[in-house]
Amino acid sequence: DQGLPPLKQCYETLLTKSRALGLMPQGRIQANFFIQNDGRIEGLSFSVAGVNDLNFLECWRDRIERWRFPAMPHTLSVQLAFQLTAAKQATVVLADGFPKLLVAGFSSEDLFNVFQKYSKEVRACYDQLLMRKPDAAGQVGVDVTVDARGSAKRVNFRQLTLDDKPFKVCLHQSIKRWRFPKPRSGQDTLAAYPAWTFSPPQVRALPGTPPGGVLPATVPAGTSSRRPGR
Repeated sequence: DQGLPPLKQCYETLLTKSRALGLMPQGRIQANFFIQNDGRIEGLSFSVAGVNDLNFLECWRDRIERWRFPAMPHTLSVQLAFQLTAAKQATVVLADGFPKLLVAGFSSEDLFNVFQKYSKEVRACYDQLLMRKPDAAGQVGVDVTVDARGSAKRVNFRQLTLDDKPFKVCLHQSIKRWRFPKPRSGQDTLAAYPAWTFSPPQVRALPGTPPGGVLPATVPAGTSSRRPGR
């Protein structure tokens, strides 16, 4: 409630500028951010529909990043969706169903960094499989339960199209040794990886969406692997 009037002021400034051009911007803005333990905001991003003026969004960013919340034991992930209308006057209201508050675990960047650190181990498991089955290819989706210290507590393969027990055991043992950042939640947290795509070096990699776009074990030995753009 305290933060809403400054957001409305930003919108009124936009309307004043837009009316001179014969425009009437209206729409919806969703703000996503983390509330840290000390009550400060981090990682603010916007999803915008109908209102895309950069100066206006920077005004909102400046105002929201000034917000301060009470200190709390856990970091929270927050989603706020606002409806912006301009009939008789500027109106900024919180959309139905918001705010949405979640205890945050890991960001996609956290998961990407962990995978990059241990990707050679994943590749080694696949190389061993290729020695037994040169044409082996498929996808693996992994869920890792991470404890409050950042250790892999449980490993679950929710998707495994490579039917080879030694390969599965190798991956499982490797992932159990991985170290993650301490979860922001301060408790056991699920690290859910999108499916990793595996294919032999001579076969073009199938599309996949692992963290950050990494396609493990799809690059022939001796070549470099770059992180694709988002």
